[in-house]
Amino acid sequence: MMTIFTKFITLRNGKRIFASQYGLEAFCIEVSEEKHQEYLEKQRKKKEKTDAEKKKNVKKNMNLKINRNKKSKKNS
Repeated sequence: MMTIFTKFITLRNGKRIFASQYGLEAFCIEVSEEKHQEYLEKQRKKKEKTDAEKKKNVKKNMNLKINRNKKSKKNS
């Protein structure tokens, strides 16, 4: 078992409870090594997905800029 410290807990209904509301700096939660590894893997996948979306958006924006430049040169 390992102890995780967090400033807030999200309830099943979506409401967040903050440790400061109870005069604490953080909540202490005991989790198994397996659960912690599952959490880390989930976070890694989420980061990979957002990184891929960012790359896609950058590429899309670059194409838009190139197309705009081509149009402005044609009009000149």
